[in-house]
Amino acid sequence: MRRAQVVPLQELEAELEERLTDEEMNELRPLDLLVRGRLNRKDHPALDLHLALEVSAVVDRNDVERAKRRAAILRRAGYVTVSGVAGEATTQGGVESAQAEQVALFRNGAVDYWEEALADALTNGTTPAPE
Repeated sequence: MRRAQVVPLQELEAELEERLTDEEMNELRPLDLLVRGRLNRKDHPALDLHLALEVSAVVDRNDVERAKRRAAILRRAGYVTVSGVAGEATTQGGVESAQAEQVALFRNGAVDYWEEALADALTNGTTPAPE
């Protein structure tokens, strides 16, 4: 991601409320961090990209599941969104779940599974919000 910047969810709240159900909004509001940037790759046209990030001291399966759900909600609202988790340490279940669920794992200054998480976001793109 280039030109990455943190986006307060409140900045998108009015637009999100028009596109999502109350249940989806309630699930999305506790999102730890939303980052917006630009994907600039030779193999893909430039596009705006979001990263839905759950942050925890020790990343576990629950963190991965929350990141995956919240990224999916943002996709339904029309945003191309990568799911990610970040922490100082991870449980074995957290690592296995991040790999299996195609969720980017940020820890100790490194990132694992970014390409898989990005491919998931680009493949699943955006889906229409319910009417």
